[in-house]
Amino acid sequence: MKSRKFASFLVFAIAVAGVVSVAQAKDPSPVGSWFGVARPCTPNPGLSAALGFVEPSGTSDENLCKVACADNIPAGVCPTSQFPVPEVTMIPTMNADGVVTAFDFAEILDHHTVAQGNYEYQGKFKIDPDGKELRKFQASFIWFQPRPPTGGPISIYSGVIKPRFVTFFDKKNPDVMRGYIQPYYWPITDTNGFTVMQPGSPFPSPDPLSEIPAVCDPNAPPAAGQPHCFGTLHFVIRRTNSH
Repeated sequence: MKSRKFASFLVFAIAVAGVVSVAQAKDPSPVGSWFGVARPCTPNPGLSAALGFVEPSGTSDENLCKVACADNIPAGVCPTSQFPVPEVTMIPTMNADGVVTAFDFAEILDHHTVAQGNYEYQGKFKIDPDGKELRKFQASFIWFQPRPPTGGPISIYSGVIKPRFVTFFDKKNPDVMRGYIQPYYWPITDTNGFTVMQPGSPFPSPDPLSEIPAVCDPNAPPAAGQPHCFGTLHFVIRRTNSH
């Protein structure tokens, strides 16, 4: 009797899995793991020259960068990036429950942590002159950022990086996404690496869970105790399939 019930349950589970699989095939989504490289919309020529970096041809996306910097002055022009490296190789993963995690190559350079946060659907959006509608998703996630070691192998906790991470998903090309990322540094520690708290509050100052500023201007002087943007980087990422 038990074996018959188990067999019935197994058949039901397989049927449900088949239905879910077919539904996902008919309605593709950005859920999954992605791989790609982000580069500044407006590179820093001095940094590129110092590091011997030459931007590969065919990798600039002017239409996307205009969207990313629409709130800047002049509108649609991204200021010169002050991000410390000219490119970021990354592996973001968007989960079905709205959680996003992100790995990037700089974890092996400055030993910052894996990033984690949330994303949400923000409606349909047009980027290119052809007027094609894409599905816009926006995320923010946080990683812990160290200071470089001074006189020893152990780093001091510096604060957090919380970027604005935006992707545009094409259901007719579901294994490729375009997007941009604007990393903001939130200096929430003192010189000893301890978290600075808001007066009479259990929350850090500045609060990394507060809203990200609308305008990313890496060339504006950093205001004391306020988040600062490093620049706007754009990317094309591809789904990491099971093959």
